[in-house]
Amino acid sequence: MNPLVPVIIITTYDNVKIAVKMIKAGAFDYVTKPIHPDEILGSIKEVLRRKSTLKESFQFMEDFITGESKSFKKILEHVRIVSPLDMTVLIEGETGSGKEYIARAIHNNSKRRERPFVAVDCGALPKGLANSELFGHIKGSFTDAIYNKVGVFEQANGGTLFLDEIGNLTYENQVKLLRAIQERKITRIGNTKNIDINIRIIVASNEDLFEEVQKNNIREDLYHRINEFKIKIPPLRERDEDILVHTDEFIKRAAKRFKKM
Repeated sequence: MNPLVPVIIITTYDNVKIAVKMIKAGAFDYVTKPIHPDEILGSIKEVLRRKSTLKESFQFMEDFITGESKSFKKILEHVRIVSPLDMTVLIEGETGSGKEYIARAIHNNSKRRERPFVAVDCGALPKGLANSELFGHIKGSFTDAIYNKVGVFEQANGGTLFLDEIGNLTYENQVKLLRAIQERKITRIGNTKNIDINIRIIVASNEDLFEEVQKNNIREDLYHRINEFKIKIPPLRERDEDILVHTDEFIKRAAKRFKKM
């Protein structure tokens, strides 16, 4: 009825699978009996702290227009839920719906907030160079490799890597991405040495990736790895309550730009 109300599940059943299901469904915490008062009090204090942090994080994203609709408030609640969990997140939404802003909000509310946030548009990567851009290469590994290159996985080490339009990756790079997610290791082109990586991965697509799996455009095993937690951003035409919010903001920006304020 109200996605912004935090929920703590208290149960006799100590089951990891059910706990994950509850968290993905929106629960803030999953506590098993016997109940320890200090533990419950700690969870309540933490949920209040994170709600405050979430509001602050959205205040400095000046060029991002939020909303008042139930569906948008649910997105904010999902951001609050998943930010501290270090799960791989899949964000789906049409072009221009704000997928990168949501990814940055997740990063800014996570324990990695002080570490790098690296965003990559997979659709803009040349097919022949995508491998190098993602995983790096060593000097002499191919014709134009005149120096060692650090890929985006290494650049994001310790922080968050945001892979936008992941559906554009080739089959070969999907295999390498799957390995990187599973093993938290990468290998530069031309090298045999494994490099350990400690990153959070957030991916995004303007397509329904489950449908892309059915079309054999996305590996099914990769889809399940990146879909630990899904956030779907509905288009503005399906959020009537938010249209006036956007209209007012665009008028303010236009007035400021043309000095009509």
